[in-house]
Amino acid sequence: MGDVADPLGRSLLVEQFSILRKQVPVLYAVLLVDSISVGLVLPSSISAWLRFALPGALLAVCLLRLSQWLRLKDTEFTPEQAHHQLTTTRLFAVVLNGGFVVWILALFGTIEPNLRAPIALLVFMGCVGTAYCLASFPPASRLTMLIAGAPIATILLPSANGMMISLGINLLLLLALLGRMINTNFRSFVELIKAHGRLSEEGARATAYAERFDTALNNMSHGLCFFDQEQRLIVCNRQYLEIYDLDPEVVRPGMRLNDIVDLRYSAGSAPKMSKGEYLVWRNSAPVIAQSSDTTVELTNGASCASGIGLWRVTAGSQPTRTSPNVTEPKRRLLMRRLRPKKPK
Repeated sequence: MGDVADPLGRSLLVEQFSILRKQVPVLYAVLLVDSISVGLVLPSSISAWLRFALPGALLAVCLLRLSQWLRLKDTEFTPEQAHHQLTTTRLFAVVLNGGFVVWILALFGTIEPNLRAPIALLVFMGCVGTAYCLASFPPASRLTMLIAGAPIATILLPSANGMMISLGINLLLLLALLGRMINTNFRSFVELIKAHGRLSEEGARATAYAERFDTALNNMSHGLCFFDQEQRLIVCNRQYLEIYDLDPEVVRPGMRLNDIVDLRYSAGSAPKMSKGEYLVWRNSAPVIAQSSDTTVELTNGASCASGIGLWRVTAGSQPTRTSPNVTEPKRRLLMRRLRPKKPK
């Protein structure tokens, strides 16, 4: 059972309880059917106390627990509450299994020898079904096999009948195999919970990094966008959209540069050249082969400095930086910097 003081243990407790809650109706249905089946095969010579009173009391406890679990069906539980419910389940597993064993042992002392094997099989199958339903909670599952399954199988061994002895040995082997299977599956279950926890932590870290990146991106003084090798938009910030008067509901990652240019011409924030000339310039080898800064006059009368870089944020990605409203002195300074230097 998980530990409420450990993060993994807390997750394990909640998952154990969630699975057990789904299995409980099947568990008590198995006990009810098993008890009724045993009662039907008992001869009328058996005392009413063994035939009706004791199994009736056990069935009443089963129905009470089933109604309690059904009320918890849609309830959200904290790890502490799940721990309490699982502890209670383990206690009732001891009480119910102990009660069924007392009943069966009492029956074995009064019924004919030829009925012992069928009754032992009926009760043992109920034990196996119960242990399987409790597989997500190994302590209760092991108690079921130890308290109910093992005594029923062992009581067949002292018989002088070879068939009864073989049956008892095979039932004990089946218990061992079932216990091993439950332990193996539970270890896999714990590993799955660990993996889920790691994925949740990595997802939380990725979300935090994405939020930081988005905050940094949208608090820059420049407009910034990234395109991949196929000229599809990877990401852009709010300033980029504001500079070119683009609708953030329209411009989305994956959008082609050609389509964004169409939107710029429609918004009046395109360069003072035709769309074809602009795309030829934008896709020319000198522009895309190296980082560059260019002052561009837009059709709406504004001027902005546009820089194209080759920073490798992702394979083949190419960022573009845009600064709005470049003043005339800044534009002259930028143009002097862009002018090729004369060789000395």
